[in-house]
Amino acid sequence: MVSYFPNGDDAEPNEAGLAFYDKVFDELAKYGIEPLVTLSHYETALNLAREYNGWTNRKLIGFYENYVRTVFTRYKDKVKYWLTFNEVNSVLHAPFMSGGIATPMEELSKQDLYQAVHHELVASASATKIGHDINPDFKIGCMVLAMPAYGMTSNPLDQLAVHEFENQNYLSRIFMHVGNIRLTLKDISKSIVLEYNLPLAMMKS
Repeated sequence: MVSYFPNGDDAEPNEAGLAFYDKVFDELAKYGIEPLVTLSHYETALNLAREYNGWTNRKLIGFYENYVRTVFTRYKDKVKYWLTFNEVNSVLHAPFMSGGIATPMEELSKQDLYQAVHHELVASASATKIGHDINPDFKIGCMVLAMPAYGMTSNPLDQLAVHEFENQNYLSRIFMHVGNIRLTLKDISKSIVLEYNLPLAMMKS
């Protein structure tokens, strides 16, 4: 977003940013590479954090709609696959990084966090409609933060351990690490292995 609307609430987009990605997509096409574009990936403009407290403010929906309308229109013939938000649920665990929420974590209520997620989900739905109005062939989705787990064997105890981990996975846990992770989760089962690949680093239990 910041490449096109550096302050987030700009009236007009940054043409240099748009032109840069024209060149990127043209180069990909030259080599037969199909791009998949994530529209928002932990880069909420700092101005939106300072002036609006990020996604806690419903006004960000309108700013986001303006942004995606610009991008969809510009690249409607160059990009088919889109993700509206990267790890949309991560704002619950990393509100500043994920949602540009400037309020310190310890001062945020659950209401604040879930309201921010609600605003992102409304923006995501609106972006999907806007995109399909511009190009009905667009494939638009969203991404959630979750980690697949696999039992080492088909032993029912291993499979129950996987089930338990998945429950925790969706409820409260974030594992972020640079590169590949291969963890043995001894607290759940000695024979369950998690494999995942994440680009950023933060761990919270």
